[in-house]
Formats: sequence, structure tokens, C-alpha cells
Amino acid sequence: MLFLALLAAGSGARAASDPHDPALVAADGRPLVLTAAGIEAEVSAGVAVVDVTHAFHNPYDEPLDVVYTFPLANDAAVRSLQLRCGDRILLGRIDTKEAARQAFDEAQQQGRKAALLEQQRTNLFTHQLTGLCPGEDVTVALQYVQQVPYDDGTYTLSFPTSVGERYDPPPELALPPLAPPRTNSSDAVTVKLALHDGAPRGMWSDSHSFQVLDEGAWGARITMEAGPRDRDFVFSWTMADTQPRVVTVVDPPGPDQEWGTVAVTLEPQIVEDFSQQRQRELVFVMDASCSMRGHPWDLATEAVSTALDGMRADDTFNLVRFSDASSRLFDTPQPATEANVTSAKEWLARFEGGGTVMERGILDALTMPGDPEALRLVLLLTDGYIGTEAELFGLIRRHLGHSRLFALGVGSSVNRMLLEGAAEMGRGAVTYQLPDASVDETVEAFHQRIAHPAMTDVTVDWGSLDVADQVPAVVPDLWAGQPLRVVARTRSRGSAQITVQGTVAGQRFRQRPWVELDDGARHEGVSTLWARKHIHGLTYDVDLDAHARRAQITATALEHQLVSDYTSLVATESAPSACGRGGSTHHVPDLQPHATEHPATRARTPSSTSGYKTRTVIDFEGVDVTGELVAPQGRLMLDRRRTEFNPLIKLRTSFDPDAPPLEVTDELTESRATPSRYNSLGPSPSAAGLPVAQDEGSPEARLPIAAPELREHLRLRLERLRTCRPLPSGLQITVWLERGRVFEVLVASQDEALVACVTKKIRRWRFDDALTVEVDVTYP
Repeated sequence: MLFLALLAAGSGARAASDPHDPALVAADGRPLVLTAAGIEAEVSAGVAVVDVTHAFHNPYDEPLDVVYTFPLANDAAVRSLQLRCGDRILLGRIDTKEAARQAFDEAQQQGRKAALLEQQRTNLFTHQLTGLCPGEDVTVALQYVQQVPYDDGTYTLSFPTSVGERYDPPPELALPPLAPPRTNSSDAVTVKLALHDGAPRGMWSDSHSFQVLDEGAWGARITMEAGPRDRDFVFSWTMADTQPRVVTVVDPPGPDQEWGTVAVTLEPQIVEDFSQQRQRELVFVMDASCSMRGHPWDLATEAVSTALDGMRADDTFNLVRFSDASSRLFDTPQPATEANVTSAKEWLARFEGGGTVMERGILDALTMPGDPEALRLVLLLTDGYIGTEAELFGLIRRHLGHSRLFALGVGSSVNRMLLEGAAEMGRGAVTYQLPDASVDETVEAFHQRIAHPAMTDVTVDWGSLDVADQVPAVVPDLWAGQPLRVVARTRSRGSAQITVQGTVAGQRFRQRPWVELDDGARHEGVSTLWARKHIHGLTYDVDLDAHARRAQITATALEHQLVSDYTSLVATESAPSACGRGGSTHHVPDLQPHATEHPATRARTPSSTSGYKTRTVIDFEGVDVTGELVAPQGRLMLDRRRTEFNPLIKLRTSFDPDAPPLEVTDELTESRATPSRYNSLGPSPSAAGLPVAQDEGSPEARLPIAAPELREHLRLRLERLRTCRPLPSGLQITVWLERGRVFEVLVASQDEALVACVTKKIRRWRFDDALTVEVDVTYP
């Protein structure tokens, strides 16, 4: 299923240039080598088969070799390669990495066209092409299989497109050059999706616009807005059946095979609300390296600030920040008092810059003194731009103890291998905060997840089924909203009752679902999923020595025809190319990830804003407030009294009094600073006519919100809510709150997809614990 027609590249005349120049296409007209990229995915039974195509053109007057490093999904099981040269199609074959490299090198020396696909990391791959003749167009297509991530009733597919820089990568990690600033790239990525598991109840994307081409009881076809390869494509959907259930997907054995494969997804029906929980220590670990400067750091500080506002009165907390070194706010976790939260937000305003010595920050968070009876929950906020993932995973595994580590990927093209691996080793969960997504919703989901204890010590008893080689062999902890997912080999038929057991808050939990092997959904990719997960388990099996690990991974990859650390795909032409051997090598550059700064521009920016005076004039409904402060990016930190709502605020900012004035006119509206976080705007002018509240961090100063104010609060939140359908004018919504939590939502609409999407998102909202009320809201 390779959709090569996606990437028919233009072959018009191109100006000759230096093939060593990594520019994509600059203002002076230097030509592209990578001309287009495309993604097509077919999803059925929760399994995605994804075809990725890259089109290349040689615009030079000599033969060209091309090297292109690109990302894929972290759990992508890459299983095929095709090289299309005009009417000729060369099929790739899997071989050991050494044998594949030798075949490619021989083709290169003999002037034959060839393509080689090697894995550098589980989410990072390199294409090498040789023998592109002047003016020639070629297309390389690969295919991978992936189990669609599922969390809290939502499926989400992510297609990474940009690698970004890595701090202190090991020598074997070959990263692409970054295109220089002001490069005009026209190599847009096109994305098409086909969902075949029935009509989705809701669909949305936090990264790109999309169009539904076709929709029915069978599913839906979607195309996403084409865009440059500087940000991930992310698409989410929910299904009509939202009740906890068990889903079985089977790949039965072939005619001459003994074993088939079964994948089971179970949403545990934990209905009891365990109110007796351990004391919690929340430790926020923030990446303050250079790659986080600007919008990623703003997102991270906004997320932590929101999380601080949502802590329980009996929580303790601490902040850790790392770049070249690690520092923390307090020596030990401190109570969530008003004064401590204020100190934390002031500490957040300082950005450091520098390298990404993440190990120091993680080690500091896991080993700092604290309450031995408390459950330490560590939240790592980073873009993950380091090249030493394996070393970090080992550190987490060695020092985790009874703590749990959660990861929040901040940015448009984060290193998902690091984020997902850190959460896996930390027995936590991972979330991603895209630049244009709601920070409120991300933090709400985090609080909802940690509000309930995890199910630990999870085991699966397969009963009468003849099952072997379950992966993962040790089931991880399951937090609120997370499903149980296991894949195993089986030679059984029919149906059987399995037993899932675990411990929740010291109490035993058991569920006995039925697994249908004959009547379950079928998908030929399930055996590929098992092989990919089995290789992952072997990679991090501490009981295996290096020789045994390499031998077992190689054997599994060759049997199932997969790319791995020790196997590659190679395609070679038998006859010499028309233009012969020789020529230059072109390393295709990567685009700087969206909303981050290019390394070439950072030298002009101080690595720390400490000591830089900022003078900000604020127009607050006709009342001027002037103050001098120390803060990066024009963040307002005058004093800590807060206003409940956020009218239009106009800013005029000068960063350095001794330099020529740099004035920025900005407008902060409800979508930029939300009521749940309030504003740090200094003395609240009575002329604004708004209620003034003390810091809500203090349990003695809970903010009373009357019904009219709460109704306006909800209406404003609805205006910035990203939903699967536009909210129609006049839409009636009723929200029931009990002790600050949403326990029921009624949406007056016949659009089931809209109802499901809006309900799911509103249920994540949290309010003051004192609120038990019913509120009717009209949008807009």
C-alpha cells in the first residue's frame, strides 16, 4: 500500500549550484533537493499502516548522492522500502546492518543506483541514495506499522517531521544540518488519513487544519492542511462507544505457521473513588536550555504556574531547573502555601539558557530529601533535545525508587523517544503540549490523572489460552485514563476468559473479560507490532549481555522483516546508472522546529535575563500602572494580588534602559491568560470594577464565585475551546459542579460528535473546591 503518486516532483529546469550548500531554497533561488514529502495512513482495529514518501530531484550538472535524516513515530515498525526511478521500481530487502551497508557501498562504487535505510534511534532514520543523474527525479517510499496511542477514550496519531538539534549527541548520531534563518522552504508535507473502525464521534487536530473528505458508518477519510516540515502533524478522534471495554485484534497463523498473534486492549472498570491517598510531593523539573528559549519556555512556565494553582492544600512541592547545571527552589519540598507558590512563580520568571545536562536535573528531583512516607510525583517539562537517551533511561531506572516520573513534551517537534522512554522507565505517563493547544486542558488532564492512585503490580492470566512471549512481559502501572495493552503469540482458537489483577491504593482489583480469538477483529500488522514491542523489551532488558541482546534482536528483526539497530533495508539496481559513478554528496537540511530559535540567532540574545531591567506601561481599562521589574519576554511580575478576569491589556515594553528603546505593542486577552490562573498585574485598580481575590494557594482564602461570574467564566473558556466542530451560536450547555469537579455536562445539540467532543473537554476542567453548583451557559 504505497501511495507514490503523492509525490510526483516537478522536473523543470533548475539553476546549478553548489551541492554542498545545505540550503533548501533561499532568496537567491538555490534549488531544492528534497522536493516533497507525503504521509498516508490507514487505521483499522486500532492499528495504523503508514506510508511515508520522500521525493528527491538532482538540480545539478553532475551525479549526486543524497543523505537525509528524518524522524518517525517512536514505536514505528518499519518493514518495507521502495525506490522509484521513472518507470522502474526497486524493492528493498532486509539484511543485517553490515551486509546492507556492504551492498550499498558496492552499488555506489560500481555506479549503480541504490537506496539504504538505517535506524539511528527508534524514532530517527537515515535515507542514503546514490547515483541520481543530473535532472533526475526519484521517490523513496517506506511503510511502517504502529498501534494507535489510546488514552482516556481518545485515539491520537502523530507524524513527526522535524528532528531539531541535539545537545551532546554521541558520535554515531548523525544529525542533519539546520537550514539557516530566513530560508524559504517549499517542501510541504501532505497528510491523508483513512479511519475504518466505524464513524468517529469526534475529530480534532491541535497542530493543523483538516478537511473531512468522506464520512459514514464505515469511518472517515481526512486530509490535513499541507505545511512545512517544521512541526508534527497530530490528529485525534473519539469513537461512539465510550464505555470501558475489551478489544481483541488477531493475526492468525498462516498455513505453515504454528503461532499467531493476539493484541488485547482493556480499559479497567475502576469505579470506586479511593479517597484515602498517600501524601504527595510534586516536583516540577524544567528544561532551561537554549533550545527552550522563547515560546517553549513560555509554555512550560505557563503549565507549571497553572499546575501550582491546582495543587491540593496538603501537597508539598518543589521546582528544579537545569541547563548546564541544576538548581532548585527549595532544599526540600515545601507546603503549597500562598507565600511558597508566590516564590515559585517569581523563580519561574528567570530563564537561564545553556546546555542540556538533563541527567543532573532528573537526579536532583529523584534524590532530594523529602518525606519518606509521601509519594513523589516528578513532572519533567522539556523538548527532549539530547542525544543520550539510553544513559538517561538507565539513570531513571536506578534512582526511581518509589517515585513516579511523568513527562510533558513542550514544543512542535519534540523528541518523543526520550519523553516516552522517560515516562516508561519512571512508571508514569507522557503528555504533549503543542504550541497552539490549550495549556489549561493539558494541566487539567495531569491533575485528573494523579488525583487517583495508579493500579500497580498488574498481571494477566490468560486462562485456558495457549499463550507465550507476552509483551510487555511486566505490565507497567496504569494511571487514570490509561488502558492495559498487551500483545502475545498464541496457537489457541475460540474464546476464553482471562484475568487481569492489580493493586489500587492497597486494595486488590480484579477484572475477568472474555477474549474472542475467532470473532475478534483481524489485522495482518499485529505480528509486526509484537515483533517491534519484543525488540523494545530486549533493548532494555538489564539481564541480557550485549552479545545476547544483539543476537536476539537481529533474529527477531530478520524473521519479521523489520528495521532495527542491527538490521537495515537496502534496494539496489543491477545495471549501472546512465550517468555513471562519482559526484557530490548532499546532506538534506532540516527545518528549525516551529516556535523555536535557530542556533545562529542565539548569540545575539543574552543567555540569562537576570539583571535586565524591564519597564512596562500597562493600559488597564484606562488606568496606567507603571513598574520596573526583572523578567524575560515581557512577563508581568509586579506584585501578587490578582484580578479574577482579564480585560484587554495593552503593553509597551523596553528591555534595556541603556539601549535604544525596543517597544512592543501586545494585547493580552482571555485566551492568553486564563481566569483559572489569574493575572500577576500588581494592584488591581478599583476603576476596573472587578472583584479582587486573595491568592487561591492559601486554603483560608478560597475564591467565592457567584453564579453570574462563573457563567461568564465558562463562556470565556468555551470561546477558546478547540473542538472537533465549530460551536454554533446560541448553543446551550449546562454544567454541574460538585466540590469543584465537573460530574455532568449537558449539551443541547443533535450533533453527537460535537456533544462527545465538548463533553470530554469540559469534564477535564477543575474549579475551586468550594463550588457545588449548576450553571447554564449560552455560547457565544
